[in-house]
Amino acid sequence: MEFVLLSQTCKTLYDKDYLDNMKNLEEKKRHPMIKFKDLAEYFNKVTAFQLNIKNKVQELIDDQPIFEEMITHIEWLNDDIHFIKLLREFLKNELLKMTNNTESKWCGETAIIAINSVKGALKGLQLSSRILKTNVRDMIICVIFAIFSTNDKYQPIFDKISYMECYICKKLRSNVLSMGELICETCIKTAHP
Repeated sequence: MEFVLLSQTCKTLYDKDYLDNMKNLEEKKRHPMIKFKDLAEYFNKVTAFQLNIKNKVQELIDDQPIFEEMITHIEWLNDDIHFIKLLREFLKNELLKMTNNTESKWCGETAIIAINSVKGALKGLQLSSRILKTNVRDMIICVIFAIFSTNDKYQPIFDKISYMECYICKKLRSNVLSMGELICETCIKTAHP
């Protein structure tokens, strides 16, 4: 009987410790905060990011030796493949531009996550006698845009890290809508319950 009580006590203490550690991790999790004065400034910066990504991916795909190396290793893509290295470094630099060169660690880690998603998508290509460059290019661009700037149901990364001042509550918010003035979703819900 004492053994059962002791094991239950240990489990309870372990569970509490685990939950405390998870709470600690959640509290320490942070992401950059980019301030924009209005939606036009935000959209201009996101559009520039998208255009730069499209151009760089096209440039890398058009470089025949780089493309052939990637296709040769498509089933075993790793970080030593030139295409992957160059795209990861470029993506990190573009993220640094987005964050005004203030979040080097976050930009590097986020670029790695995005590149891992690209590698996963590329590994899913069916090996055939001919893989079209346009298909590879479009797949890579779609994966990157889905992560950073286009998503219907959930906030993409750029929406989560972009903040603008709400006209009503005067707080910086990541969920503002333009209704003549920038108004956060909280103030809209309060005004229209």
